[in-house]
Order: sequence, then C-alpha cells, then structure tokens
Amino acid sequence: MAIVRWKTDSRPQRHGWAPGEYIHARCVGQLCQELDDSSFIGAKRAIMCADCAYALPDPQSEQVVDPAPKLTQEKLIEMIKDMFRQVRQIELALEEFEDARDEADQHEIDPG
Repeated sequence: MAIVRWKTDSRPQRHGWAPGEYIHARCVGQLCQELDDSSFIGAKRAIMCADCAYALPDPQSEQVVDPAPKLTQEKLIEMIKDMFRQVRQIELALEEFEDARDEADQHEIDPG
C-alpha cells in the first residue's frame, strides 16, 4: 500500500491557491503537470497548490503602471461648468432655430 502525502501550505491566497483543509487529488499548476501524484490540501475551491500559484507572476505587478490621474474636486467642478456652458449654447441655438422657424411660418401665413 502506497503512502499518500499531500502538500500543505499556509501562504495567503494567490491565483488558484488558498489555504484550507480540503484534500485535492490533482493540482492543475504547471509545476505539477508532470507529476503523477500532485495531491494537496487547500481551500474548497483551490485548483492548484501554493507552490504552483506562487511560481506564477505576481498579480500586483500586472496592474496598470500609469493609472489615470485622480479627478480632483476642482477639475470635476470645471467639467460640470463646461457641460452647463455647452447645454446653454445648445439652448441658444435652439431658440434661434425656433425664432427663425416662427418667422418663416409668419411669412407663409401673411399673403402680403
């Protein structure tokens, strides 16, 4: 009878690994792909052992290096003012259009 040894680890969650007390028959990680016995103990939904998960690139280093600049309150206020200016320009253009249409309608009605 063969003795089964399960890999155990208490490192924090990363990629498909999380510590726990469930027995998993097979690790899907690349380091364990060639092993016949890649059993491990981890969280219920863990899909790979800690060794394989920690062999993958650090998820923190994969984040965007140059994030978008933060929106300051002053910038937000300026954007809102600009939107109101644009809305006012549209309202004025609409008023001019309606005035021109009303004037054209008056010419059509007046026979003279």
